[in-house]
Amino acid sequence: MADVKRTLCRVNPRKSAGPDNIPGRVLTECAEQLADVFSDIFNISLSSAIVPMCLKTMTIVPVLKMSTVFCLNDYRPVALTPIVMKCFKRLVMRHIKTQLPPSMDPLQFAYRPNHSIDNSITTTLHLSLTHLDNKDTYVQMLFIDFSTAFNTITPQHLIEKPSLLDLSTSLCKWILDFLCQRNFKFTLMLTFNLTILCFFFFFRLLPSGVATANHLSPPIPIFCILNTCTH
Repeated sequence: MADVKRTLCRVNPRKSAGPDNIPGRVLTECAEQLADVFSDIFNISLSSAIVPMCLKTMTIVPVLKMSTVFCLNDYRPVALTPIVMKCFKRLVMRHIKTQLPPSMDPLQFAYRPNHSIDNSITTTLHLSLTHLDNKDTYVQMLFIDFSTAFNTITPQHLIEKPSLLDLSTSLCKWILDFLCQRNFKFTLMLTFNLTILCFFFFFRLLPSGVATANHLSPPIPIFCILNTCTH
């Protein structure tokens, strides 16, 4: 319960509320009273390997990239998810990080404690410059963009081998349930003759791909791939 309370206290009160309309300020100021309740909810969810649908629903809001709109590409989609679920994902992700095997590639910097992109850049420059100190040498670098790779991931295949991360079977089933059958609502606001029109569209996500706008989805495939390579 202490971890749940600590996580609730760290919620940014200015964060936009998700589809459940629970503001972050309520979670922060009432952390003492809500910690016990949410601890029971989180534990029941983990033991049953089921994520409540209300916590998996998100609202997609198009946000302008610039002041003038010329095409649809001038918008970027922002996913608003329940703040309660964000706290839950932080707790799960924190547990997963503690379970990472020692065989993890030392050059993996993302989603690891005390590591960042700065470590990656520094290491790359150090290795390159050290090699270039030798006479008649050169360095070739290959940069690969995996930004859209998450859209093609099949969650069922991703969790086929729970032993890759040394995670319990129940936790892997919970992660699978979290990644699958996610509903989202798309909100579109248009201005017509000084009248704001708001449209809501409800969709169910396709069975492939993982949502990248959260703390849990991207690290799982990255950890699985890198851990497989090290074996």
